[in-house]
Amino acid sequence: MRLPLLPVGAPQLSFAPEQDALPLLDAVIETSRSIRAPFFFPGHKMGLGAPLPLRQRLVSRRALRHDLPELPELDNLFAAEGAIHEAERLAALAFGAGRSWLLVNGSTAGVLAAGGRRCLGVPIDQVEAGLQRYGSRVAAVLVVSPTYQGVLSDVGGIARLTRAAGVPLIVDEAHGGHLHFLCDTAPVAPGVGLARPRSALSEGADIVVQSTHKMLGSLTQSAMLHAKAVWPQPCHHSTLSALHERNACGAQMTSSSPSYLLLGSLDAARWQFASRHGGGRAALHRACEHAAALRSAVGRMANGPTVLQFDGGAGVYAMDPLRITLSVQDGFALDEALVGAGIYSELPEALSITFALSAGTRARHVRRLVRKLNSPSVAKLNAGREAHTRASALKAAAVAASRSDSWSKSYCSPREAFFRGSRSVPAAKAIGQISAALVCPYPPGIPILIPGEEITAEAVSLLHDLRAAGCSITGCADNSMATFDVLE
Repeated sequence: MRLPLLPVGAPQLSFAPEQDALPLLDAVIETSRSIRAPFFFPGHKMGLGAPLPLRQRLVSRRALRHDLPELPELDNLFAAEGAIHEAERLAALAFGAGRSWLLVNGSTAGVLAAGGRRCLGVPIDQVEAGLQRYGSRVAAVLVVSPTYQGVLSDVGGIARLTRAAGVPLIVDEAHGGHLHFLCDTAPVAPGVGLARPRSALSEGADIVVQSTHKMLGSLTQSAMLHAKAVWPQPCHHSTLSALHERNACGAQMTSSSPSYLLLGSLDAARWQFASRHGGGRAALHRACEHAAALRSAVGRMANGPTVLQFDGGAGVYAMDPLRITLSVQDGFALDEALVGAGIYSELPEALSITFALSAGTRARHVRRLVRKLNSPSVAKLNAGREAHTRASALKAAAVAASRSDSWSKSYCSPREAFFRGSRSVPAAKAIGQISAALVCPYPPGIPILIPGEEITAEAVSLLHDLRAAGCSITGCADNSMATFDVLE
C-alpha cells in the first residue's frame, strides 16, 4: 500500500518497517475468497441476501463479502493468537503501549472495561415457581428464546404469568428477528406437539431484543430493541420505568461514535422484510424450503449424521425451521472437513454441528453441503485410531454442555474476586486455590471456572480434555493453560 508523502517542512518521523503490515485486514480478505457455501451469520450471506437498497445505494457486494463472523482463520478476539493478536501487537508498538486491545463497540466499551444456554428453552413451570418463590423481589423476567439450536420457549404462557405478577417480560430474541416475517405456509421443523414458531412480541413479551444481523439482512453488530405498544395495566409502571432506565443506561453503554453504516443497514433490513418491494418474506419462505430439503437429504443418508429433532414438551414449545443441528460422532472433525470444502457452519460442538439458514441461503449451498456429507472422506472421519484417541475429549466436551455446580465450591462472589489482587501460578499449583478469572471453553460457551470458585483437579482435567477436543479456552493466564490466575 502506498502512503501519502509528508508535506514539505513536516517533522521527520521514524517508521518501523513492520508497521506496513495489515495482518487482520489481509486475513479477512483471504478468508472471504475461500468460502463457497456460507452457513453462518450474518443472514445476508456475504451479500447474497442483502437488501437491494443496501447493495445499490450504500455499500457494494464486494464489501459485504467481507462482513464475516469469527471464523477459524480470523482468530478469537477473546483468546487472540493469530491475526488479531498480531494486529494488537502492532498497535501497541505504534502507540507506545505495553499492550493494546481491539474493541468492537467503540471507545466507550473500553472505558467501561477499564473502570470497572443451552439447547432447551425455559419450562413454564420453572418461571411460575420462581415468581412464587421470590414474589415482590422480582423486578422482571428475562427469557432467551429461541436458543442457539432454534428451540422456542412458551413465551405466550410465560407472558400470562408475568402479567398476573405485575412484572415485565423481557425476551432475548437475538436469534429470532425473522420469526415475525415467516408466513403460515412455510415448512416447519418436524416434531410431535410443536406449535408454529411466532415472534416474542406477538406472543405477549413486553420488551424484545434482537440481533438483527443474525437472521435478517443488516450488518454484523447491528441490533434492535423493541417495546410492546400497549402495556398490560399491572406492568404499566414497571415497564415504563425499565424503558426510561434503558434510555439512560443506553447512552452510557453505547459508543458515542455509532456507525451509520450499521444504522443504515437496520433501516434497509426493515425495508427488505416490511416493504412490498423488499422480497424478504419470499426469500425466507425459500430458505424454509431449502431447510426442509436439507433435513430430507440427511435423513436419507446411510450411516450418516442425524437431524436433531425435538417433540413438544417442557422447555420446547416450537422450533425455528431455519436452524438445523446434526448429531454426529465428532463435530469438530466434521467442521474441519467442511471448512476444507469451503463450507462453514455456525456452531461446531463435540457431538453436534449447527447450520443457520436465512434469506441469503441458496440451493447451491445446500447441494454443496449434502455432497460433502455424502462423501467417503466424511464417512470415514470417526473410524480408526483417531476416533478412539479423541473419545474421552469428546465426552468431556459433552459434559461441559451441562455445567455441574458440584465441580467446585464458591468462596466469594465474582464481584469480590474482581476487586481482589491476583497472581499467575502453574496449573499444578492452582488446584485448591481460588480462581481469579472466568475460564470458559467455546463451544459450548459455558464457563468451567467462575471468579471466586475453587479450582479443582476435575475442572483442570476437564479443561485439558476440552482443549484436546478442539475447544478454544478463554480466561486462562495463557492460551496453553500452563498457568492459571488465582486470588491473593
